[in-house]
Amino acid sequence: MGHIEAPSPSVKENLRRAYDKACNDYLQAFCKLYELDFGADAWVGGDVGTVAMVGDYFFNFDDIRLCVDNGVKWKDLIEWYDYCAEALPLGLNGINLKSWLAGAPRSSKETIEKIKEIRRELDELINKENSKNRGFKTAQK
Repeated sequence: MGHIEAPSPSVKENLRRAYDKACNDYLQAFCKLYELDFGADAWVGGDVGTVAMVGDYFFNFDDIRLCVDNGVKWKDLIEWYDYCAEALPLGLNGINLKSWLAGAPRSSKETIEKIKEIRRELDELINKENSKNRGFKTAQK
């Protein structure tokens, strides 16, 4: 494969500015769509086009773009967000937003509640077992 010449610094700078503008335009449209406060400083770590914090939520750029391009309803977006926030810490697989909107299979509320109950029982048992060793002192020789 032949050598490909890298774009000049000015071309790279123009591309970067265009990308930043497009990402910020999408973020602004997203905030307007859901009546959220817009701030170009919403990008986590100042890294435009990655993850934005708007309100109390974190959204990646792909999801922001998907919502704007498809007019995703707030109710659907938040149901997905809340599901992932609940399912992922339990070890359940997450579902990307595009698949969620297409009707991807998901765990039922009943299953999630059962897993939470089993997790609580397991944590209690572990704590009980660990407490047996608290304060145990070995004999001195």
